[in-house]
This record gives sequence, C-alpha cells and structure tokens, in this order.
Amino acid sequence: MSERLEKLRPDHDLQCYFERPSAIAAISNASPSGFMVSGTWRQQFDWAVVEWNRDNVIEHPLFRNLPDGDLSGLRLSYCERRENCIPLDSTLYPAVDWPYLRIWAEDGGQESLYRVRIADYATPAAGEYAAAEAVFTLSGAPTPGDYVGLAWPGEHHTYQVNGGDTLESIAQAIVASINAFSTQVSAARQGTEIRLMYCAGSGGGENRTGHNGNRFGAYGYVSGAKTEQWVEWTKRFEGGTSPSVWKVELDFSGLSDIDGRRVPTHAVRKMRWTYAADWQRGEFERTEFCVEITNWAVTGSGRSYQVAGPGSRRLEDDSSQVHYSGEWVEEEGNYSGGTIRKCRAPGGRVRVEFETAEEVKLFAGSRITPDGALAAFWVDGVQRGVHDCRRPGEDTLVRIPLGSVSAGRHEVEIRHDGGAGSVLWFDFLELAKPSETLPVLRTHPVLALATDWDTDHSLAVAPERTAWMIHSLGFGGRVNHYAGAMWFYELERHGHAYATIELSFVGTPAPNTVPEIRIGRAGRPEAESTVLSHLVHVGDTGETVARAFEIQINSGFTGIRAEVDRSLLRIISRSMGA
Repeated sequence: MSERLEKLRPDHDLQCYFERPSAIAAISNASPSGFMVSGTWRQQFDWAVVEWNRDNVIEHPLFRNLPDGDLSGLRLSYCERRENCIPLDSTLYPAVDWPYLRIWAEDGGQESLYRVRIADYATPAAGEYAAAEAVFTLSGAPTPGDYVGLAWPGEHHTYQVNGGDTLESIAQAIVASINAFSTQVSAARQGTEIRLMYCAGSGGGENRTGHNGNRFGAYGYVSGAKTEQWVEWTKRFEGGTSPSVWKVELDFSGLSDIDGRRVPTHAVRKMRWTYAADWQRGEFERTEFCVEITNWAVTGSGRSYQVAGPGSRRLEDDSSQVHYSGEWVEEEGNYSGGTIRKCRAPGGRVRVEFETAEEVKLFAGSRITPDGALAAFWVDGVQRGVHDCRRPGEDTLVRIPLGSVSAGRHEVEIRHDGGAGSVLWFDFLELAKPSETLPVLRTHPVLALATDWDTDHSLAVAPERTAWMIHSLGFGGRVNHYAGAMWFYELERHGHAYATIELSFVGTPAPNTVPEIRIGRAGRPEAESTVLSHLVHVGDTGETVARAFEIQINSGFTGIRAEVDRSLLRIISRSMGA
C-alpha cells in the first residue's frame, strides 16, 4: 500500500542538531504521536535543536518531499517534559535561544527570523508551582539602638531596636517592612523565625515564580553592640518548583513573535525548537538530559506533502541540454548526479533547454551558503523571480520553485545577479510531476546497505526514520550500522581553568555609598559593560558587600558566576577558553 508524507510528523519530518563538539544529542522513540531528544551536556552553553525544514536533504529523491513551506492551515499541540534543561518558564536571559520557537519565514520577498515565545502558548499539564523559600532565625539579646535587618539585590529591610523590644518584636518589624514594601519577597514569622518567600513579578496574584526563585539569595546583618545574631546570616532560597509537564498549542494561522509581528506562516523555510543545558551554580559538571514529547497532534488543512512522482526527471548539471556562459567550476560530492557547478562572476549564466509532453513544475537545484549570490530566473524569456542564496551560518542544498510550464519546448535561464565573489550554485533542473503518494518498490530480501552514524544523514534523524527509509527502498537484508566516534566518544577536560578575577572589599563601608563593578569583554568599549551596584546600608561590612554582589551575580547572570570567601569576591566566567 502506498504511503503519504505529512508535514511535522516526528518520525518522518524532524531532525536534531547540537552544539559541537561539546554536546551530543539524538532524536529517538519517534512515532506520529511523539519523540524523545536525549544526550549529554558538557559545558554551560550547550544546546540541541529539533528542526523542521522545508528543504529536505535527507531521504532518497524518490521519497524526498517537494518544498512546501505553507504551515498556515495547521494547528500543533503536544506535551513536553524536560530533564536537566533550562525549564520552559525560566526567567534566565536567553544566551541560547531556548525560550523560542524560531521561524525563518518570507514576507514580501524578504526572509526574516521570528522568535515565538513558547511559554506564551503553553499551559501546565502536570505538577504545581511552589515558591522558593529561605528561613532566617534571630537569636541573642536585644540592645536598644542596634540595627537588625535582611537584604537581597535591590532591597534592604532594617529595624532599629527600641527599649522593650524582644527578638520576636524585632523579627515582626522586619516582616512588616518586607510585606509593606518589597516587590520581590513576602514574609511570615513564627517566634524568632522569619520565612521569606520569593514572589518577584507576581503583583499580588498567583505566585508562579516556581523554580526561578531557587537562584535567589539573601543575607542578614546587625550593627551596634551586635548582641543580636542571625543563626545563619546568609541563605540561598530553596524548594521552588514549576509544573513538570507543559501542554503547548500552536495555531500557525495566528502566531506572533516577541516583537508583536505576525509570523507569515504561509512561507516558512525553517523552524527550530531549542533546548539548553540547565543553569548550574558552580563549575559546570557533565550531565545527561532528556526532553520527552508526547500527545503530538497536527490538525487542520494543507498537511500533505507532494513528491516528484512517476514521469518526473532531472536535467543534471552535466547534461547536454545545459549550457553555461561565464566562468563555472565543477565540484564533486554528495549532489544530484555526483557533481555541482559554481560561478563567482556576476553575469554568469546557465541555460537549460527541454521539452515536456505534459504540464510539470520546475525546481532549480541550488545551494544556500554564507557567500551565496542573488540568482535571477527566467522561463521562456519571462522573469520568474530573484532568489537570495546568501544565508549567514548555513550551507545546505535547496530546490527553488520556478512555477509550472505546459506541454511543449521551453528554456530556463539562471543568472548570477550578486556581487563579485558571491557564489551561485547549479545542481540540476527538476521537471516534477507532483504526486501525494509514494512509489512502492520491489523488495530485495538479501540486499541491504550500510548507515554511517558519523554523518547528519543518520546522526540527525530518528532511527525509526532511517529504518523506514531502508524498508521503503526495498532492502530486506541485514543492515550494517556504523556507529563512529562522533556518537560514542566522551570528552574530558585536562588542564582547563575558567577565566577568573578576585576583588577584595577592605575598610568600613560608608552608609549610602554605592560601590560598582563593571563587567565587560576585553577589548570592547566600556559603554558595553554591565554595571553591578550595591547601596551600602547601616550594618554592611566588607563581607556583606561581597556577599551582596555574589547573590546578585548568581541570581541570574548567565555569562559569569561568583564565589565569596569572607570579604573576597571571586568572579568566574562560565565560558570555556581564554
């Protein structure tokens, strides 16, 4: 029975890529209703992506869908669970684009990148929110005139002890100040114990800070006779949790990006879901991760793909029907027919003459690269458009649609319309007779082929997809799977050290002064630096000021982390290398 290909089907239409060489990731357990992405993180900025791409370069040409980037009639829903990845509702700065579904789409002939915040389309499906907490206990004996308080980034709540105060009344006064004025923390008292609950951004509504509060910290201080003491004077907030499973619902007819732009989902070239290594407090330790996608369902119209059906043909770059003018160079490789031609000179042309007995759709086989040229297309002397083949950071084969022609003799011309040094690639001209059903090939029970898990044709796709391809091509013999070093290796750091700087806070801090730390990249203008500051209050010491900066840095900075040894602040880069 012949099959049909469908858009966004996990076991046929998605790929997985990852940060190399530090990470490793694979898509597996793929079926029409879900899949899993798993692997290893080895440094803080590792990532893995699941990609849908209009330009299929994976399957055999018989099963390779024709380019179709119209997703506007589709609705996608799925449930997602992450382990050792930055959570979907994290408030961390996206040093890696983990919060977004990135969509490369064309509008008015110009391609743009649209970032759609997935959390805006997600609802909790399992698990609950719990606020992170920290408990401070006041001990000792009150001395009138002493100052006692608690502080965290941007706030301090101080109480001056009066005659007749008890430890309980001092604690209650601090709690009252917090609940009246704090925008980040709420508080409750039991005896001399103060329980702080992280609530930044809640605005008095439901507290959905969850796991984000676990990065927060606070410290206590005392000045004067100092007969009062905090049992533990500094604490990291703990116990914050967020939903463990999220349901995501994406209606491609009405997606908007983070800038409020409507996404032109009728002309999508590529989409990427990104998963990144979870934030670690200390030096990054190797960790395994997993993303489990279940209940994947695609509904709506326009989901079926077409393939180049029976009667389709390709005129390869070395065909006698292909004529070149200008300087064209032939290259061998994994191209249609084994070769491709390239031209770096503006004005270079390729002309293809052909005859067809019936209507066909035309596709020019080309390549998009960081130095790609503008390609202008004519069919029978009528211009059919200009395509920009330049894509920074990309190098992939594409089929550029040129529309349809009726039965008869025709001529297609492709011209290099780019600047000097830009490259125009020509692989083939395809005359496609679209079909929604796949061909059924004869089975060869003793023939097989080998796979190479060191290349993206196997490494990037689900094993279920590879098995389907082998079966669909009619190979029934035993298969040799080559699992190479790219798959089964382990990396270890030897002699590595993260870039570090140490700052000592000496002397007695003067209340109401504001020490600053400027952090930037070597060789970059000072205006690009990030400025950290702390308002010194009564009771601060060199040690508490160092702690204040440490809490501020470790509350959410993604590029650096901090450690404290008394009044010594150590700032450490999270990036590997010099």
